[in-house]
Amino acid sequence: MRALLILLLSFTALRTTSGQNTLFGSLDDPMEQSNLAWWQTEQTAAMYGGLSLIGPQWRSEGRITYDSRTSRFATRLTGTLRAGIYGAYEPDIDEAYDLLRLIEFVRFRNARSTVYVRVGPLDRTRLGTGHVVNFLNSQTIWNERTIGMEASASGRVFGVAGFVDNLVLDGLIGGRISVSPFRNLRNRRLRSITLAINGIQDRSDSLPSTDRFSAYHIEMQMEAVYSGAFSLHPFVSYARARPSGQGLYFGADFRSDNFIDLARIHFRLAMHYNSRRFLPGYAGAFWQVQNPHARVLISEGRIGEEPVDLPAGIDLKDVRRSHALVTELRILIFERFELWYQFLRSYSDQAISEYHLRLSMRTRKLRLTIGQDRGELRNFFSLFNDLGDLSTLHFEAAYRVSGIIWTLVDARYTFEREESPDDSRRYTVHRRFAPLVGIRLAF
Repeated sequence: MRALLILLLSFTALRTTSGQNTLFGSLDDPMEQSNLAWWQTEQTAAMYGGLSLIGPQWRSEGRITYDSRTSRFATRLTGTLRAGIYGAYEPDIDEAYDLLRLIEFVRFRNARSTVYVRVGPLDRTRLGTGHVVNFLNSQTIWNERTIGMEASASGRVFGVAGFVDNLVLDGLIGGRISVSPFRNLRNRRLRSITLAINGIQDRSDSLPSTDRFSAYHIEMQMEAVYSGAFSLHPFVSYARARPSGQGLYFGADFRSDNFIDLARIHFRLAMHYNSRRFLPGYAGAFWQVQNPHARVLISEGRIGEEPVDLPAGIDLKDVRRSHALVTELRILIFERFELWYQFLRSYSDQAISEYHLRLSMRTRKLRLTIGQDRGELRNFFSLFNDLGDLSTLHFEAAYRVSGIIWTLVDARYTFEREESPDDSRRYTVHRRFAPLVGIRLAF
């Protein structure tokens, strides 16, 4: 808790005069903010009813959602209750933490976009260049999803950012401090140089403190070329993890933070060089189910006719030396549309390539969100195979049929915990689907 308080106090101490890293978490997620003037407010409430398929069993479902937005604050709360022939679906109401899970997000972003705080499940948190923390997700185990926090603030010379994946601070915590030491010089290239140190620590009590994962990475980035609305930013990062290995990450970002007041564009081409026992972005989309004290089990592990518990993916201590190519593209049309794609192609004889996709669109009649993370890939063509055991998927589409009548389709591929005779944490694929219909009222 002390680390969290120090981080929050650091935000208030900064002189906020420059922009932030726009790839930090949900900072400019178009589904969480509206283009409102400072005097405007927007509130909606929606009530849905329908069916819910979880695993092999159908249930009835009722869902209530409340949204409140201003130019700086935004809140979304969602409550869900499911029931079937065996009564209420207990994971929705079996612990006090379920009250926190009503929060989809509560966020603040000031007018200059220099201070940002968000509370809610994490879905896309990235620290710095993403060398160690990349697309961190705290809702991979849907019934045990945790409410975390991400926050950042930037000044003319200094910047800070940080996250916790659980507000009770028994999970992953990370922070970043950056400095632009030549900000007062006339030379634009020197003025743009930014140095940063990033660190994370696993605070889970599932392992002794000496075996808990921790890592840091030091990075440098600068603006090398500037032409009109576009600029080229080469970067280099060195990371070291405990009790694992080390890695070098370098490349360049080609970007436009504001293209004709319409869009934000970002393209990255970069290379990873990794030692044994090091995976880039290890604290990422599958961290909750693939870490030193948790593993995903393959869904069809058998010896003869008997099922066996075989882990999917590769244990970190078994990872061999490798190098990887990263391609990334993000197109954001402010408050309306987002396409964010990243593919990490590992040139190794092990299946350790990763793919991430975030796609969203919002119009007067349609709200669409698609998120997908895939691991255990070998090459680009693996993307055309069926979803493997190391995969998550979120599809949500809401469509206004007429007036206040809306339909909602919500599908998720996540994980659930399997019973184990010991203290080990083992997870299997958990799929759910909910077709709903209801009313949506605006105030």
